[in-house]
Parts: sequence; structure tokens; C-alpha cells
Amino acid sequence: MIIFLFLLMTVMILLPFIPAVWELRKKKDPENLRIDMDFSKDPRYFGLSFRQILRKAFQSVGSEAGFYTVVMSKPERIELITDGRRIIKEDVSHLLYCKGGLVLEPGTRCSKEIYVQGNAEIKPGCRVLSLAADGRIAAGPDIVIVRWLDAKKGIRIMEHCDLGVSVSSAGRLELGRNCSFKRLSGNPVVTAPGAACPAGPVLKNRVAAIRIPDNIRLRHGINLTGNIKVDGGFTIDTREPVNINGSIFAEGPIRIFATGVVRGNLFSQESIHLKGITIGQTGGIKSVIGKKEVLLDEDTKVYGYIMTEGRGTTA
Repeated sequence: MIIFLFLLMTVMILLPFIPAVWELRKKKDPENLRIDMDFSKDPRYFGLSFRQILRKAFQSVGSEAGFYTVVMSKPERIELITDGRRIIKEDVSHLLYCKGGLVLEPGTRCSKEIYVQGNAEIKPGCRVLSLAADGRIAAGPDIVIVRWLDAKKGIRIMEHCDLGVSVSSAGRLELGRNCSFKRLSGNPVVTAPGAACPAGPVLKNRVAAIRIPDNIRLRHGINLTGNIKVDGGFTIDTREPVNINGSIFAEGPIRIFATGVVRGNLFSQESIHLKGITIGQTGGIKSVIGKKEVLLDEDTKVYGYIMTEGRGTTA
């Protein structure tokens, strides 16, 4: 009887520790959680959705030029323009649906959305709510986009522009200096060119994927296959070629001032500053996400998506 009571007491003492011992033995979550850096939502979502809604609304109305009232999220007054190329000089407070091309003369203000099936030109000093074009968009300088721009065939934006919430292109997106943004998407996104700098020697070393527990600054080229995980900041400042066939994740700032290519994604909990580097490649769409800031300096090329919750600018 005494032995039985002793054993029972021992079991009761050890019972609270059993779950912890079991958890240690089965080693739950032995690896870091995988972060999928490839964006899941189409970056052209705004423009594509607007086109679809507008076309659906016009199925039940006329096709001749003039003003119509169509039901979108609510009844809207919209002007259907069938000219080959319409030039607008006055402020516009209704939706525009242009079958051809469109030119907004300097200083024009458009407080409603615009859909252009041809090419669109936004001249200096204009303020536009949103514009979708099936052709190309040429814009600026000194324009303001309140919400978004979207084009199928490419966008060229000059200097000193406020680009609102989103600018997206199925083709090339060219950005001038001193533009502000939140989200960009292009194939590729390209910044203004700078002075050419001589390239250093081609490095032949090949480095495995690494994890760095602190800040790191590299002043030489690198040829690496695999991802880089940095607990601090990550800087490459060199004239030697950079070739990283992987992604870079950093808790601190990411700074890459170099020629070459990073074929993976970039993610920083703080900021990203790029100059001279190419991110991604044709057919290999990638993401550049700096939570607090993204600065795109001269000669930068990104095949894919750029986003920040804070401040996005071109140098």
C-alpha cells in the first residue's frame, strides 16, 4: 500500500511536466516559417477591374458619342468620346470613356475616372483621379495622380510627380526623378540613367546561402546562389559585378549600390535603397518591399512589384 501511494504521488508530481517534455521530443516547428514574397494579388487589379465594370455598365446603353448615366457602384454620369484623339483643356467632373486617344492639356483637373482605349498624354501640372489606358501613357512633369494609373503597353513619367496609390503597366514603366509613390509594377520598372561607371573584375567565387546575425557592408562583388537572411542591415557598395541568384531578407535597411542582378525578392522591415542594380529578369517577376521606405536611385531596374507602407521616391 505504501509503495502504491508513493508511485501515485510521483506520477502526480511529474504530470504537469509531461506536455513540455512531449513538445521538446517531437520538435514542433523546427524551421523558420516560409514567407511567400511573390505577390498574390494582380498589381494591375485597379485598372483591370475598372475596365470590366465600365464595359459591363455600357452593355445596356448606346454606342454613339454623348453623355450617359450608367450604374456602376452607383449611378454615374459619363461621357462617351468616339473621336480618334480628343484634346481636353477644361476641368472635368464626370467619367470619361474614350474610344480613341486622349490629351489632357496643362493644368487640367479630372475628378473622376478615365478609360482610354488608345494612348493617353497627361501634360504638365494636371491632376487626375485615376486613368486606365489600353495603349501607352505619357505623363508629366509636375502631375498629381490621386489614386492610380494603369496601362497595357507602357508608361513614361517625367520628374516631380506625385503618383498616388498605384502605378502599374503590363509593359515598361519609366520613372523620372523626384517622383513619389506607394506601389509600382512594370516589366520592368526603370529609373532615369546616370553617369556610367567602370565595372570591376568578374568574380569567380561562388558562395553558399548565408545567415548574418548583425549588420554587414560589402565593398566587393559577390556571386551567390541561395538566400541571404540578415538580422541587421545589408549594404553592398562596389563597382564590381554583383550576381545573387536568391532573395535578401533583412530586419534593417537594404542598400545595394552596384551593377549586376539580384534574381530573387528583396524585403526589409525598414527601408530599401537601390542604385544601378537589376532585380528579377524577363519572365521572372519579383517583389521589392521596404516597409518604411523605398528609394529608387538612377539606373535601377525592377522586373515586378515595388511597395512601401511609408515613403516611396525616385532620386
